[in-house]
Formats: sequence, C-alpha cells, structure tokens
Amino acid sequence: MLYAITPPAPFDRIDITGQLIVSADLSHEDRPAKRRLQLTSPSDEKKSLVDAVALLSSDDGLPVHLKTIIGHLLERATLADELIQRN
Repeated sequence: MLYAITPPAPFDRIDITGQLIVSADLSHEDRPAKRRLQLTSPSDEKKSLVDAVALLSSDDGLPVHLKTIIGHLLERATLADELIQRN
C-alpha cells in the first residue's frame, strides 16, 4: 500500500532535529519581528538618506540612469516608511 506524503504548508518550519513545526504551533513570540526601515545613516555623522541621495544627485560623474534609480529607491523607501508609521 502506498502512502501519500503531503508537503509542508508554506508557513510550516522544520526544527533542528528534523521535526515539522506546524504554523499553528508557532506563537506570536516565535515569529521574527518586522524591522522598520531606517532612513538615517548608521554612520557616526548621522546624515540622513535624503542628504546622501541629494549628494549623489548633484554628482556630475554619476550616470543619469543611476541617479534616476536612486531617486526611485528613495521615493519607495519614503512611501514604505510612511505606510509603516500609519499602520
């Protein structure tokens, strides 16, 4: 007789011993915490990401397409931070 093996659900995990942990067994504390987007620089100078983008945008040696990408990334980061703060 053949037995069907069901794959784990998308949110199930396997622990270090190989045992399946069903997502219903995971408490809220066991789940990884969401990290907030940090728009400030981790450097000692404490300059913001906005200042760094402004500095890169004024650099004449940087190609225009890279300036555009950096601007879009900053816009997305700002929108994501605003959304996180609202929720």
